Formats: sequence, C-alpha cells, structure tokens
Amino acid sequence: MKKIIITILTLAVISIIAYFVLSSNKEKQPTLARIDLTTDLVNKSAPVFEAYVDGSETAEKQAEWMTKNKLQGYVIQKDGENIDIVVKPLKDSQIKVYLRGPWEKDANDTLVENWVKYTFMTVNDEEVLLEPVDVWHNKPFIYSIDTQKGDEYKIHLEWTKK
Repeated sequence: MKKIIITILTLAVISIIAYFVLSSNKEKQPTLARIDLTTDLVNKSAPVFEAYVDGSETAEKQAEWMTKNKLQGYVIQKDGENIDIVVKPLKDSQIKVYLRGPWEKDANDTLVENWVKYTFMTVNDEEVLLEPVDVWHNKPFIYSIDTQKGDEYKIHLEWTKK
C-alpha cells in the first residue's frame, strides 16, 4: 500500500511540474505579429519611405485599407519573438507604426482576435514602449515618428503571445 501511495504522489508531482513547464514555455513560443507602417504624405509615382526587415528583406506589401484611406506604407508580418526594421524616408514626413495582431478570419468569415503582447520597442535605441501593450488586429497600438529625408530610423520590437 505504501508503494502505491508513493507512486501516486510521484506521478502527481511529475504532472504538476510538467504542467508548469509547458505553461511557462507557451509564453516563450513565437507568435505571428503584424506591424503596419504608414504615412499620409502620398506620392503616387514613388514611395515616400522605404522599409527593410531584419537587415535585408525589403517590406513591400501595402494593405488595402491604406489605399482606401489615402495612405502609403507597408505591412510586415513575422512569426517569431522580435524584429528589426529600418525606415528610410525619401521626404520629410510623419510615419505611424501600428502594432497589431495578424489578420485572420475563421470558417464563418469572422475576424479572429489573435492577441499579441508587445513587450519592448525602441526607435534609434531610445525605448519608446514604457509598458507592455496587448493588441489584436482591430485594437492596435499606434506610435508616430516625425522623420527627416535621408535619416535612418531603426525600430526594434519584441513580443510574445498574450
């Protein structure tokens, strides 16, 4: 009888430890995040700014909502835990950084609330996100950067699942 009780207690302890390890690991798992960069200074013949992701990849995609609202910009989605974006303005402008969750609809064509917790943001090594923010696609956090033509703006972001 004593062996049975010890075995049951051992299994219970192992189960509790496994639960906490897996739960804490969930927070560290990468998640898909979305960052929209926009400006209302529109030049139909050429972009107003360029954006580069993680050192080399050029951000190219513009969302339909930007065109409808007479904005110009880029949509960047990344699966992971962090991203580095370099913005190079081709004209003096204000660039808005929308921190969002990804756009996803379910089988009923309903928008899914994919929540992301942005935990850290810097612009040119200056911390600008003073506390974590929880966002999803339709509840973004917006940060504005006044930019000068020819300057370079380095944005670093970190996030986790909410």
